[in-house]
Amino acid sequence: MVKDRLYEQLDKTTTDMLHLNRYLGLQAPRKIPGMSDFTAHNPSRPAPYPFLSDAVFVAVDVEGNMVSGKRVKSHHSVTEVGVSVLDTRDLVSLPPGTKACNWLDKIRSRHFYITKWSRKKRPRKFMFGISELVDIETTPDFLTSVFRIPLDPPSAGFSAS
Repeated sequence: MVKDRLYEQLDKTTTDMLHLNRYLGLQAPRKIPGMSDFTAHNPSRPAPYPFLSDAVFVAVDVEGNMVSGKRVKSHHSVTEVGVSVLDTRDLVSLPPGTKACNWLDKIRSRHFYITKWSRKKRPRKFMFGISELVDIETTPDFLTSVFRIPLDPPSAGFSAS
């Protein structure tokens, strides 16, 4: 029983990795008879297959206040938000490079503190640039601008990492 669930999870992970490789043009869009599911790729050459669906990957990290070691269960206590975006259209014809360093450079990131709730009262460096301070009243508009597609170029608000 437990073994069956483990194999199911491994199978799902393999399937997810296969889909990810297809979104990144590292795997053929469809299974090619006689080919392994995963093939080696030379990172000094561009992705050998078309990118599937012009995918845009978005990662969001939200931090909030804590009271006595427990998170406050209120969206009103959100103190900071980080957003990173990778638009696969920026990767076309670009070799990934060693450890995908060329592709990692195309990730656009923003980090901001909500001034009403955060103890941080001035911008600080974060791993991919300088954090921004945002008033609670403008936070919804700010988040809407972060998720607008097509993405603004890095000079228009996002910092390339």
